[in-house]
Amino acid sequence: MPLRALPSSPLVQVIDEELVWIMLDRLGIKHPEAAGIRKCPSCSADMKGGRHALRCKTGGGPIAHHNLMRDTLAAVHSDAGVVVGSETRHLLPGSGEKPADVHAHGIGNQGRDIAIDVAIVDSQTGGTDAELQRRALATGIAARRKEAEKRNNRREAGAPTMEERLLQRGMDCTPIIFEVDGATTGTWARYLKKLSEIAHTRRGHNEQRFMAYWRTRIAMALAKRGAQVAIRRSHAIQCCYTSPNAGWNFSGDDDGPMGAFGVEPRIEMAADSTAHIVFDNMMDMTCM
Repeated sequence: MPLRALPSSPLVQVIDEELVWIMLDRLGIKHPEAAGIRKCPSCSADMKGGRHALRCKTGGGPIAHHNLMRDTLAAVHSDAGVVVGSETRHLLPGSGEKPADVHAHGIGNQGRDIAIDVAIVDSQTGGTDAELQRRALATGIAARRKEAEKRNNRREAGAPTMEERLLQRGMDCTPIIFEVDGATTGTWARYLKKLSEIAHTRRGHNEQRFMAYWRTRIAMALAKRGAQVAIRRSHAIQCCYTSPNAGWNFSGDDDGPMGAFGVEPRIEMAADSTAHIVFDNMMDMTCM
């Protein structure tokens, strides 16, 4: 989708660096920023040619990625004329859980509210070798597994699932899961169609145009913010390895290879003890 979208507004435009990152990732080519770097300096994970930067938790990239998708989904509802809330608290009394990244009012089965839990997963991580092999041949497997995990999540063995707990509170449980490469589950396709019908009834939108517009917006938000997150994290990782000060500690007596930070150590040639004292006093006065 990012390669087919018309760059008609800033929301669906990517800069050159973002486009290059998306293309290299799609083609399985190593990213230049990660050239020669095998392990992440923060979490020691395999860099996988740079792809790890997309989901590395250091720096808050995955949170920013998730929050943009949450806000974009909320915007879809608003455009359809649906009242929504974000990160609604106290939906499950007695717990600190927030099962609804997006809380849609009154459009569920029999007029119930809908608790939408948004998640982004990487199909190339978090599975057995056999599972990863399956994912390489078919899209959406990781997303479907995550959706089932969200629905069937239990606080403890034998306790009700999240879906059952929400239903007891008069809400439908609807996880919306995206893979970083753009694949999703049938739940999102059906839900978007439902929203398009509501948009037609409440706002007079053309259903097909509504779905086409928001499919593009969602896909571009996923790809664009993912590329931004990965590029920034890649630059940070590269800096850790290539910075002149990488790995040096200037807070103590370790002055690094150049002596005191940025200062070449003095060369002593036939200097007597008096010369040492005079030179050291001059240095002390200079640093005051």
